[in-house]
Amino acid sequence: SAASDVYKRQILKLLMEHPGEVYSPNQIYAKVWKDEPYGTENTVAVHIRHLREKVEINPAEPRYLKVIWGRGYKIDAE
Repeated sequence: SAASDVYKRQILKLLMEHPGEVYSPNQIYAKVWKDEPYGTENTVAVHIRHLREKVEINPAEPRYLKVIWGRGYKIDAE
């Protein structure tokens, strides 16, 4: 959907503007959706998965959009 694409672009922009910085799903939700992040981890995870399908050569082994287990997501500074 168009709204979903806007959120994906905003997630990507947030991570790209702060390479190497790890954002938790709650931080991403609060910054992108501008709402209280209660029970939103799955929403963020789905958007991250869709982003990976667009930007990664092999989404199963991401080179750019990385998950830091137990912490959140980042884009590598490289």
